[in-house]
Amino acid sequence: VIDEVTNTVMPDPILRAVAENLQKAFPDKKHDYKFAVRSSATGEDTEQMSAAGQMDTYLGVEGISEIMTAIKKCWASQFGFIAVQYKRQNGQIINSPMAVVVQRMIPCDVAGVLFTCDPLTGNPTKMSITANYGLGESVVSGSEEPDALEIERQSSETVIIKNKIIGSKRRRIVLKGAATRAIRVFPMMPLSLLLLCTCVVLLFSVLRLVPFNVLCRGT
Repeated sequence: VIDEVTNTVMPDPILRAVAENLQKAFPDKKHDYKFAVRSSATGEDTEQMSAAGQMDTYLGVEGISEIMTAIKKCWASQFGFIAVQYKRQNGQIINSPMAVVVQRMIPCDVAGVLFTCDPLTGNPTKMSITANYGLGESVVSGSEEPDALEIERQSSETVIIKNKIIGSKRRRIVLKGAATRAIRVFPMMPLSLLLLCTCVVLLFSVLRLVPFNVLCRGT
């Protein structure tokens, strides 16, 4: 099944839609950018399961031809052994609907994930941040132990750090050309500074730029 999906010729309407939307989003420099191609399936991030890392993600993708190839590989990855076993164990259908997200990649020293409400209870006053050096792939895939922050929102303008856990962060993922590499980390800054920098940047963007009522519903 994987080979059949990967080798299928992309229908012209889909090819045109991807090319046209890339042109709209990046009218001048789309050929200079690198992109991340990742899944957004209906069975991911539900109340019962997260499915993190079950589908393939492709980083550092360049050019429309490579983007289309990565999209097909991403679709095909839900038929891989690990993804199929995970779906069976959790009572999901194998051929579930899957969108694919194409995002411009941003070179970064630190990246992480922010939940603007408690992912288990939906409590909008509880937020959590996980972060590591390098690209965020090491965090979302679970390949490294990141730093973790538990944050409580006391008002629309006031937050406090309730708990923090310093992860080992032994490796970071960096982009080298069109490929990624895992590099051993030798921290040059205090570990607490990583937490502080990530917390300040993410919370500033959330509290100052996103309405509170949106935060209550988003993750």
